[in-house]
Amino acid sequence: MADLTAKLTQDYWNGLHEKTPGQLLAVGYSTLGEGYNREAYRRLRIPALRRLLHRNRVVPRNLLEAGVGTGAYAGLWQELGVTEWTGIDISPRAIAHLRLRYPSAEFHVIDLARPEDEFKGQCFDFVTAIDVLYHIIDDGHFATALTWLASHVGEASHLVVSDVFTDSPFGRRFKHVRRRPMEAYLQVLEPLGLRLVDRESVFAILGDPVPDGRGRGGTLYQLWRILQKSIRMMPDSLQGAYGATVVRLAYPIDALIRAMTDLRGINLELALFRKVSSTHYR
Repeated sequence: MADLTAKLTQDYWNGLHEKTPGQLLAVGYSTLGEGYNREAYRRLRIPALRRLLHRNRVVPRNLLEAGVGTGAYAGLWQELGVTEWTGIDISPRAIAHLRLRYPSAEFHVIDLARPEDEFKGQCFDFVTAIDVLYHIIDDGHFATALTWLASHVGEASHLVVSDVFTDSPFGRRFKHVRRRPMEAYLQVLEPLGLRLVDRESVFAILGDPVPDGRGRGGTLYQLWRILQKSIRMMPDSLQGAYGATVVRLAYPIDALIRAMTDLRGINLELALFRKVSSTHYR
């Protein structure tokens, strides 16, 4: 059963990368078109990560990027001065494309839920797992993946993960998504010497909100439904341009809501962890 699950997962991601090679909709919102995803990465996802790293003076040199996908953050890695970029992904098609596109980097096919230790004993000064771990549905496999990532974070170095960090049942309404609260991450990472140092919101209404049990996020979710439905209803010939326009027009509103509202546990966040020495941690 485990082997079948792994194959189905790999087939799912391979199918997306085969259908849309090198396009962001293979790793973003696949039903909203390339225009929406391109602008969402440019105006929201990448700037959120840049803010988080600049605020905490994280200057990575050698990087392990889990779920590297299409290499959407390649420009940011270059901007930050990364000299050694190692990417891993479950999809052989994604890795093959990246090897051609970025020949100076190193890419490997690895299933995080069942990782092979190709980097045994190797540590990086920056490890990322952005928009990856909530696609691992099984809790045991999630813990395995997070433990493996933590084992490759060097002393005084950093790990970035992303999730909505909620225990709301609404975060599990899709069969390929399992949102988890921050406590699930801390349970694995704290005993391994990784301490949460900062968080950064990515979306308010331009990503998929998860209303909680107290009703927080309900209005944001309805606004998101209207926006994404309007994009999906567009003819294929217009969807790209329309989706990009939606992001450009709604981005200032999204930014204002993020500035004025505590969105923790409602929409996607980046969480930054730092590995401290075992002596200091105790």
